[in-house]
Amino acid sequence: MKDFTLYPEALELKQLGFDEPCLGFYERNQELIIQECLITDFHSDSLQCVAPTYSQAFRWFREKYNLYCFTLRQVGINTSDIFFISSYYKGKKGNSSMNTCIPSKTYEEAELACLKKLIEIVKENQK
Repeated sequence: MKDFTLYPEALELKQLGFDEPCLGFYERNQELIIQECLITDFHSDSLQCVAPTYSQAFRWFREKYNLYCFTLRQVGINTSDIFFISSYYKGKKGNSSMNTCIPSKTYEEAELACLKKLIEIVKENQK
């Protein structure tokens, strides 16, 4: 089920206020259950949480925080491929962009790194 965010990131999204309907959720034992559900199905202090897809999570960051992120693939000649993440924040205090090189062997690893970076950016801006 590589289309769904992993439990630790899904729980962090819940703590940041992610409130979209999803096609799955995580039980207390962190098992992914595929069943349509709403964020309101879970208590705010519960370890259960909805399991958004990466697409849902990235869209939520765009719509709620004007925060954009994408992965770029650089094909290595003498090395393995490297994925980069690039984020662009369009905020009230101005725009900022950041390019981060995160060596990743697969697109899925880069996608997870991108999600973690978005979570980090939002947490930093909330301080």
